[in-house]
Amino acid sequence: MVRLRAAAIACGLLVAACRIEDHTPTGSRSDDEAIQHVLVEYARGLSARDWPCVRELFWGEATYAMALPTRNLVLPIDSARPRLLPSGEPGDGRSFDVRILRSDSRQEGDLAGVWLSSRRRLASAGGVMLESDWIEHLVLRRVGADPASASAPLVATLVDVSGIIIYFTIARILLSASSGSNLNEPERLRNSGR
Repeated sequence: MVRLRAAAIACGLLVAACRIEDHTPTGSRSDDEAIQHVLVEYARGLSARDWPCVRELFWGEATYAMALPTRNLVLPIDSARPRLLPSGEPGDGRSFDVRILRSDSRQEGDLAGVWLSSRRRLASAGGVMLESDWIEHLVLRRVGADPASASAPLVATLVDVSGIIIYFTIARILLSASSGSNLNEPERLRNSGR
């Protein structure tokens, strides 16, 4: 009965020591929501042809890279305005609409890479509709990161090591209870001179 009780207690401790971990490499849910918010603001600013709104989303030294048929072109973000926005001004009778079709993001530390597929429609006053699909790769950087997130790997390591120690301690108790012998017997024999 004592062995059964010890085994039940050990199993209870083992279950209590277990935890479910999220090994998602993309970061937390709040990070994903922040990325989606930036993408929505980007599309909304382009649709409104509001360059100051779009420009605020990029840091000062940001660049815009384009893959052309003959070469790759890298421009400072302010020089990319004519390539990102159609000519003209809002209210000129032409509507411009940017729709996000799909976005895939991967996060590593304070950086996130986003592949963005969008459809851009430009309708002129005469009713002619020009439509094109764009694929863009955006690199986003977190600003003002939470200092508590830096301690997360240390806390996870401590919890994992503690779980392993508890696991082997319980295994040792169960093995000694089931065999009915003392696991320290080889040490006792060594000390007695055998």
